Amino acid sequence: MDYEKYRTEIINADPTFLGKHGVSESTVAGAKEIAKQALNAAISTVDTVTQLAKVAIPGVGHAASLAVNAGSVVRDSGSVELTRQHINKLQEIQKDIKEKGVCDCDHCAESVGYAISQKTKKMNRKEADVVAGLTVGNSPVPNVVAPSTAVSAAHFVKKTADGTRGKERNRQAVQLHQGARGTRLMEINKPPKFLGGCLAARAIIDDLTEHWQRVVFADDGPDIIATKLKST
Repeated sequence: MDYEKYRTEIINADPTFLGKHGVSESTVAGAKEIAKQALNAAISTVDTVTQLAKVAIPGVGHAASLAVNAGSVVRDSGSVELTRQHINKLQEIQKDIKEKGVCDCDHCAESVGYAISQKTKKMNRKEADVVAGLTVGNSPVPNVVAPSTAVSAAHFVKKTADGTRGKERNRQAVQLHQGARGTRLMEINKPPKFLGGCLAARAIIDDLTEHWQRVVFADDGPDIIATKLKST
């Protein structure tokens, strides 16, 4: 993998319309996450209605469920493939850290391993949803809870009860952000410079967010990285 594109002291701020008007990166990322959750909630609601329709109107309900599940299977299959691509890229970075010593901050081996673990959990859950979608969609028997929904709910409850929800994810996000930034230097009337930024940390952030410069430049960058490190 070529890390030369990450070898720069000048890192650009958010060039988008929202960024130029002072809207923080994490605010934009948060809005996108809310929209994503709303869409998933709407899809789940439709799926639940069609599953219940199997009981109320067996023939029509089953036909409707077939159509809804077909759409969900396509969506989840796409998510599986995209997540698999992320895992492959992260594994390539992990190999370079071990064999080529591309990490300068001494945190990337741990962080990339954590990222791979989180992405693998997400992929496995989505794969389970694909299988369930194919099975439930072709069955006249209603089943209103997707496997990943049940697992995510149980995981959320356990982490909340333990008081550990988000702690490790946030710690890894801060490590990556600090490593990618290096030392930030400010001069009057000059763009800030970032000296000694770790190329591996920048590559990991790039894979997770696809906008590594904007995220590394932003003071709230760890919030964006943490969102991308979720296993759901």
